[in-house]
Amino acid sequence: MPPIIPDMPGPNLFLFGQIGVGKSYLGQRLAGDYGFTFCEGDHDITPAMRTAIAARTPFTPAMRLEFADLLAHRIAT
Repeated sequence: MPPIIPDMPGPNLFLFGQIGVGKSYLGQRLAGDYGFTFCEGDHDITPAMRTAIAARTPFTPAMRLEFADLLAHRIAT
């Protein structure tokens, strides 16, 4: 899937981090407080990322890029 830049106003924020650090909480607060659209990316984690999570290894830049492209396509549609 080629990378795309969604044609939508305003910034897009992608929060990455360890489990339990508050990414979902922050996203929900931004949505509630400022009317942003919140998309829970956990539902779109790629197979490579699931493998890395199971192995307790960090995500590579390529994994992050693939994931960001998936989310961008989902948000654009």
